[in-house]
Amino acid sequence: MPTVDILLATYQNARYLPALMDSLAAQTRRDFRLLVSDDCSNDGSADIVESYADRFDRFELIRRASPSGSAKANFSFLLERADADYVLFADADDVWDHDKVERTLAMLESGNAQFGSGTPHYVFSDVRLIDGNGGPKGPATGPTRRCIPVPETLLRARWSARRCSAAHRASTGLCIDWPCPFPWTK
Repeated sequence: MPTVDILLATYQNARYLPALMDSLAAQTRRDFRLLVSDDCSNDGSADIVESYADRFDRFELIRRASPSGSAKANFSFLLERADADYVLFADADDVWDHDKVERTLAMLESGNAQFGSGTPHYVFSDVRLIDGNGGPKGPATGPTRRCIPVPETLLRARWSARRCSAAHRASTGLCIDWPCPFPWTK
């Protein structure tokens, strides 16, 4: 069974974290490691995340001693520590469908059959906007869930596509410089 890391970079997100953490704890596929880096929040974000630790089999919270300076630097910090076959990115203000991990990994596995397990590939999905109470705020936007290969040239250029949710297949040595779900320069 392939390994999975879910990366969560937090900074001043206390307001949103309970909804995200509840949705992660309710996943139908639970054999992932939740890897969290708190970027020196002073609103209790790290404490909220830590209060959920016993709801996950594999959980790691890193309380940074000094701020990274940006969300992309905080995610880059997490990416350097990720060692799973698959990496999923969670934003602190997300609420995940209960089967998001399961469905995303099924798409990644189908990508292995379609593109070959040695070809890095991404799964993209759309977004549903919600209001402060979790109710719908408008129609879904973006592409429906799909899987595409990522050529070596784009990996080396640290390619980034516009999307709301991303998962990455890290199957080759090319993925040392994994692309991020945002423009990234180290």
